[in-house]
Amino acid sequence: MINGKRDSLKPFIKKVLNKNKRIDSKLKENSK
Repeated sequence: MINGKRDSLKPFIKKVLNKNKRIDSKLKENSK
């Protein structure tokens, strides 16, 4: 059960990380 939950969380975490990366690059471009 726990392993299954962790596996289903992985794509969600990846999505969040990608979103954060995009926001970071946008902020960097704006601060230029």
